Amino acid sequence: MSRFLLALVLVLSCCFVAFAQKPGSGGNPGGGNKGGNTGNTGQPSFNNVPNFPGTMSQGADVQVRLAWPNERTLEQSVHVQLLNATSVPVQDTFSRADGTVSFRSVPAGTYRLRVDGSDIREMVTDAFVIYPQERMHMEWLHVIPKEQGQKNVPGAAPTVSASELNAPPKAKSEMEKGMEAFGKGDLKKADEKLLKAVEIYPKFARAWNNLGVVRMKENNKDGAREAFQKAIEADDKLTSGYMNLARLSMMENNMPQAVSYITKGLTADPNNVEGLSLLAREQILTKQYDKALISARKVHSLPHDHLADIHLIAGEALLHQNRNAEAIQEYEQYLKEYPDSPNAAKVRTAMAQIQAKQTKTD
Repeated sequence: MSRFLLALVLVLSCCFVAFAQKPGSGGNPGGGNKGGNTGNTGQPSFNNVPNFPGTMSQGADVQVRLAWPNERTLEQSVHVQLLNATSVPVQDTFSRADGTVSFRSVPAGTYRLRVDGSDIREMVTDAFVIYPQERMHMEWLHVIPKEQGQKNVPGAAPTVSASELNAPPKAKSEMEKGMEAFGKGDLKKADEKLLKAVEIYPKFARAWNNLGVVRMKENNKDGAREAFQKAIEADDKLTSGYMNLARLSMMENNMPQAVSYITKGLTADPNNVEGLSLLAREQILTKQYDKALISARKVHSLPHDHLADIHLIAGEALLHQNRNAEAIQEYEQYLKEYPDSPNAAKVRTAMAQIQAKQTKTD
């Protein structure tokens, strides 16, 4: 296998946290390598252990208005996430009674919205751009009733668990207040409200999961782990709970435990691209390159929303198999899917060095 060193400094926030904030420029709570590295083999690695991000920066206020296709006001509260260009959630909240949503201090960049709720089809919007000079940005979105959205989906099944359906209104209200506080950066209030929600209804899986993420933001890993465990105890099919536990295990370099959680999550949802992406990352980190390539290509074969980083995993796996030309194709696909990546220049540098090394050995 050819060996070479690439002097790259790369930080890729390739995590898929259900409720997270934009990565900051400060410390690395996961304890992982903050810079990119080439590993002991000299192969370029863009695949660091996923992390729970930090704080958000100043920027525009994003206003979203949700309505049914007939323009009727959406009077129920639905879950809305603001996703960055690699589909990482950067802010998270719930719609108000008039169908409006606000995201504060959103930096310039490319974004999407993910919307889900008990009566609507989960959906991810097309990309939109917030420019550096913008201080206010508006988006309008029509949501689709769940029954209508599932008519043409063979085998589609309800995505709302009994845990959530049976949650009393007071518990749901406390959870919504907690997530609103989270969206505003008030972690103490978010923790209090979410804890109140699960005190009212101890089987409220989503509230437990949300509480876990809030506690990760508070750097309370033990409290987060307890909350995530309570989430999967309340709903053993809550894939996001398993994936959050897997991330915690990966941050602690406990790969066998991470695999166990990922496997349980994928048992509940075999085509979950978040779980498959985490599995591919774990396989790269544990040098299971054949398996990592299979997992990465399965992700790409399934419906997904701009998980461009999966091509970096596939590319690294191919390099370790001396399949440099195919690795370059994966990096080219990454740049095609994420052309405005802040790491695009570094990926191009890696490609050039791979090609130069290949030419030298031919």
